[in-house]
Amino acid sequence: MSPPVVVRALTSAIALRFDDSISATDQDALIAPWRELLTDETATRLVRARSSLAAAAQEPADAGWESVRDVVGTSHLSLATQLTTAITLEAITGLKGEALLFHANAIALDDGRVIGFVGPSGRGKTTASRALCERFAYVTDETLAVRGDLSVIPYPKPLSIVNRPEGKDQRAAHSLGLRTTLPAELRLAALVLLDRRPLATTPSVEIVPPNPGIAELATQSSFLAEVEHPLASLTRTLALTGGLRRVVYSEASMLPDTVEQILTTTDDAPSVAHAVTVSATAGALRGGTFGRTEFVDAAHIDGELHVLRAGEITILDGLGPSLWLAADAATREELIAAALRDLDDPPEGIDPGPAVDAALQILIDRGLIVGS
Repeated sequence: MSPPVVVRALTSAIALRFDDSISATDQDALIAPWRELLTDETATRLVRARSSLAAAAQEPADAGWESVRDVVGTSHLSLATQLTTAITLEAITGLKGEALLFHANAIALDDGRVIGFVGPSGRGKTTASRALCERFAYVTDETLAVRGDLSVIPYPKPLSIVNRPEGKDQRAAHSLGLRTTLPAELRLAALVLLDRRPLATTPSVEIVPPNPGIAELATQSSFLAEVEHPLASLTRTLALTGGLRRVVYSEASMLPDTVEQILTTTDDAPSVAHAVTVSATAGALRGGTFGRTEFVDAAHIDGELHVLRAGEITILDGLGPSLWLAADAATREELIAAALRDLDDPPEGIDPGPAVDAALQILIDRGLIVGS
């Protein structure tokens, strides 16, 4: 078995070890796209690659690592694709809780300002990187890591280029003619949602309101729940960078000319009041009462209540915030009283009960509240 090589990915040193079932020639080919990220640091995480499950079964368990991840592929393309995925997963796992981790490609200007282009898989992030980084420096094509002070941790991984159904080609940025020299300090300047529309004749940039922009960002983040006060962190990041933008375009070749417009299109800072200090109460209910189910975070943002659960945000308005906040082993009568305290009094002679019941049922259907 060949000695491992070590890759620096975000803040982690990750050892790559290849089983003897992979030839030396194939090992060199698998390592080649990562050569610019090789390091002599001591690795704390291990990725083991092999070409068959049988080889995996014969290998003794590894001990002393923070994490061990296995990659098994029957072809070079399959192994290369899975290797990139495994390294990235180890990298973001090593950074969880310490930074916001967006599913985004990112570029850097000469002065260190970074623009992140956010989007799910298949939205065109890698194609956007290839178009943008002929002019701007390549930061990442997949995972953008931003600390609380807006500093950016580069991850110039090989670009994953769709080639055949069984996997993607992994190509080092320099081999594609992209700019790879980065400024010494990187700082986030803008977050942009990619919105490719085939019929768009000219690109355009627009501001996305905090609602539902923050909810969309949450779905395009990794380990958001591990960040302290994640909703406040997201909102603060947007406030400091001029708000969330959306770029509408049809071809990636249009994107380089939108950079100046992205940086000059800004919004007033969204407001966040992180004063929600409630907890889940589902396990402490008595007969005829209602309680909140498990959640990660909640915050008042631009006048509406955002509730974060497992990477998904639900936005509550109307009676929703009053009922959700009051649902701490509360009876129906207590919930009605809470709604009346927070909202305008109903017209004289109108029973508020049915309106509260209807709003409460919506919260139950959404899984935000349970009743005993």
